[in-house]
Amino acid sequence: MKINFLLRTLVNPINRALFVLIKLVLYNKILKKGVFMIKKILLLMIILFSHNISYAKNANKILFDEGHRQLFLISTEGQFQLSGLSNVLKEEGFEISTTKEAITEEILKDFQSLIISGPFKEISEKEIEEIYKFVSEGGNLVVMLHIYPPAVGLFKKFGVLITRGSISENDNLINKEKKIDFNVTNLSMHPLFENINKFSVYGSWGFMVENSTTFLIAKTSINSWIDINRNGIMDIDEPRGPFGIVATGKVGKGNFLFFADDGIFQNNFLKDENLTLARNLAKFLKFGF
Repeated sequence: MKINFLLRTLVNPINRALFVLIKLVLYNKILKKGVFMIKKILLLMIILFSHNISYAKNANKILFDEGHRQLFLISTEGQFQLSGLSNVLKEEGFEISTTKEAITEEILKDFQSLIISGPFKEISEKEIEEIYKFVSEGGNLVVMLHIYPPAVGLFKKFGVLITRGSISENDNLINKEKKIDFNVTNLSMHPLFENINKFSVYGSWGFMVENSTTFLIAKTSINSWIDINRNGIMDIDEPRGPFGIVATGKVGKGNFLFFADDGIFQNNFLKDENLTLARNLAKFLKFGF
């Protein structure tokens, strides 16, 4: 799954304009056409820069929401905290900020990406509308679940349904005695999974989609189930997989990624394939998919 990140960089019109300018110089078209060609190119650059000024200003700025009673934070060290994820993003050149306020247009205006990890307080309807508008206008949204109730409304807005029970697996177990900790190997061909063929979850919910523009790009096996009675056995009347673990899609000009487990990126588990996944996530936030 090799991806040419140069091509994704050129999705940004500013970079495209620079690329065109370089090509023109290399082919000596500026020298041949003289001042008229230079004026045309400068006009093109002005138009593209003015049209994308917000993108240029915000592209490397990420906002982490901490206003929904999150327990696992980017500023805190510890095995279940997210300081390691923050470091991965900083290594990619991002400027990281946090907010404990309700999510509003005013708060989001200076950022290209919003990350909501492990909310324990419900995301309000007003916040959902603001987030949806943010994505529609070109923002990136990433959400990781710890418990499902606070994010039900937000996910439904983007066409994703959450199971009401955590997922148990019979395949790809990390520890045979613990069926909620497993490797996810059913991965779609997608840039998020470049250079990996699995990643690990540690107590995950499951996703289903209810529209044709949202996609499940990572799923459990057919031998997974929701252990409603918690007896550790796949009973005949219990819902069976596969269930989604990662959902993605586009809304307007923006993109979203939903992860059914926030443990993927917690310090204790941010290693091996999970670390590569975090680095690929950083590339998504920089270049988009």
